[in-house]
Parts: sequence; structure tokens; C-alpha cells
Amino acid sequence: MQKKTKLEIEIFKDDEYDKTKKKWSELAEEMNKRGIYHSGNHVYGFLEIGFNYINGVLDKFFDVEKTAIKKKNLSDEYFANLTDEIVRLFGSECNLIRTKALEVFGSDKRVEQLIFLRVEDYRSPKTDIIIKKVKLLQEDNKIPDSDIYKQPIEEKIEIPTFDFIKIDGLKQVLKRDYNEIIKSINNECWKSAIILSGSSIEAIIFDLLKQNEVKAMAASTAPKHKGKVLPIEEWRLNSLIDTSWSLKLITKSIIALSHSAKEFRNLVHPIEEVKGNYKLEKEEAENAFIILKTLIRDLKK
Repeated sequence: MQKKTKLEIEIFKDDEYDKTKKKWSELAEEMNKRGIYHSGNHVYGFLEIGFNYINGVLDKFFDVEKTAIKKKNLSDEYFANLTDEIVRLFGSECNLIRTKALEVFGSDKRVEQLIFLRVEDYRSPKTDIIIKKVKLLQEDNKIPDSDIYKQPIEEKIEIPTFDFIKIDGLKQVLKRDYNEIIKSINNECWKSAIILSGSSIEAIIFDLLKQNEVKAMAASTAPKHKGKVLPIEEWRLNSLIDTSWSLKLITKSIIALSHSAKEFRNLVHPIEEVKGNYKLEKEEAENAFIILKTLIRDLKK
């Protein structure tokens, strides 16, 4: 985890850490010379140098992280691991401070107890504070539901390869239109997203039936004119969907979703849109895109 490494470098290799160790050494030497190292005030003063350093490092770390991970939608597991790592490193630093203090102040049992209690008085509540601060980072990291479609969909969705398509040139057109749908949703252009989703669904099912043209033309759902089956190129989306389902070329989930898709093509004509009194908002765009993605998923298997 990158952020763990960053924190570890800051705590163990930062120049300020060397300065802190130097202060410790100088203070220890002075205390030993004066023979005053058993004074509780001097023990506390020595420990505070280390505590203040760690506080500064942690404050700096959380300030940087708050900006770096805001609304990135990272997993809960990520923050659980981050909490464990920070608490572990923090505990290691507290142990180091305690070890250094014991080196300076000798092995007097009373002093050892004083050092232990002071470090614990610092470590325990500070650990709780660290855990709370990570939880605040976790809250900053979450993307509000209302902002989901304002986030770039390109970061979450790869453009499909459409390897199941057989008609020459159609793959490139579908890839282009899929990318346009993503842009339309990102920019809240709901009608464009709906129309492009509908035309893509129609093109995919048309290609599917052309791969099974003999069976499609013989299907009971194939549309006819004056008793003669129409060429597939003249079929409406409704007939394409029904025939694909009768031949078991698409799944039941597509049939369940596709009732709304059957009207998408009418939206190309503004007069039809007015006559039909269609609702063209976020929910309709999302539903149309879901149908397209479900169809692609099923055909990739």
C-alpha cells in the first residue's frame, strides 16, 4: 500500500527525526552530567520531545491524506488496513521513545514505572484519536449517491471489444457510440445517451440475427408483409427483440428490460417525442445504458 510506505518513510527517515534524536542525546548527556535524571519533570520533558515529533508527523500525514483520497471511493478494507498500519507504526515509535528514555535514565524501578506510565498515558488516547481520524478520512473518501453520475465513468468502465459482432465495420461504430454514451451521461445529456443506447441495442441484435438468418426468417415472430417475410434489414426493434428471444439468442433478463428499449428509436424524431410525451431524464438514461451493458455481458459469455 503506497500510503503505508509514505508514512513509514516520514516517521523513520525524515530529517526532523534525526534532529529529535540529537536533542535526546544532548539532553541525556546534560542530565547525566548534572545527576538530575531521576527528576520526574526531566523524565517528562525528555519524553515530550518524542511525543511532539510524532504528533507533528501524524498531523502532517492526515492533512495530506485528506486531500489526496477525498471522494476516491476506496474500499472499507483499504481503510481497515491503513488503520492497522498506522497504529502499528505509532506503537513502534512509542516503544522506541520508551527504550531511549530507559537508556538515559537508568534502570531504577521507580523511574521505569514512571516512564512506562507516561508513555501509556500518551499512547492509549492517541491511538483512539488515530482511529477516529482514519474514520474521518473514510467519510471524506465516499462518493455521495447524488454525485455518482458526475464522476467520470471512464475511470470505472472499459470500452467493450464487441468481439461477438460479425458485420464489417460495426465494431468500430459500436465502440465509438459506447464512448459517446459515457460522455453524454457524464454531461447529463440524457436524450443523447438514451438514443445511442437504443441504436446500439438494435445494431447488436440485428448482427445477432444476421448470424442466424435462416432460423430468424423462419421464426413465427418474423414480421411479414402480404404474407411474405420482410428482410431483416426492415425489421423494427420490437421484432428483432421478440425473434431473438424466440430463438433463445438473448436471455430473459434482456426481454424484461427491453420493453422500454422498444421506444428508443422514436426519440430520433422530435415530433414523435412530442406526440409520445416521453420522459427523458437521468433514470431513463441509466436504464437504457443498463440494458445495453447487460446485452453485451450476456453475449460475451
